[in-house]
Amino acid sequence: MSVMNFQHLNQPQHDAQAYGFSGRRLQRMHRLEQSVEEEQPSEASHSDAHLIAVSKEAKQNPILAFHLIADGIPHQQAIARLQGSVRQLSLFTRRVMENAYPGWELLDAEDQNMAAFQHSMINGDTNGYRAGFNAALSALEKFVEPLTYDDIADSIMERGR
Repeated sequence: MSVMNFQHLNQPQHDAQAYGFSGRRLQRMHRLEQSVEEEQPSEASHSDAHLIAVSKEAKQNPILAFHLIADGIPHQQAIARLQGSVRQLSLFTRRVMENAYPGWELLDAEDQNMAAFQHSMINGDTNGYRAGFNAALSALEKFVEPLTYDDIADSIMERGR
């Protein structure tokens, strides 16, 4: 026994001025769909550089974040790379550590970062570890764009929840 489906004959007409519960409900649903579609483009109100600069991942690894912005990497890819990477060191810090730390080139990136951090703490930041980190953070702040009306409205809506 086969069941026949005739739903294709009774398609909803969103523009019809229907009476009754189902007609009003369909019109409301259609209006909601339109408003959601209109809100979609507002996500791109900020540049990729801004979205990278304000991310928590960029604040944890500002030197790499700055390089990703300079290379023009889209924010989704940049944030994904920042999440899975060890904190990048400045070129100055690398040069100082190559001279000050025997076997530096044999360490992996994570161990190099730890050795540079320890050297910075013990020797008063002579390798520029903290200075490079802070300089990169201030450089990232230049990419932060002013708040838009949508940003303010979104933050108010989140507080209301």
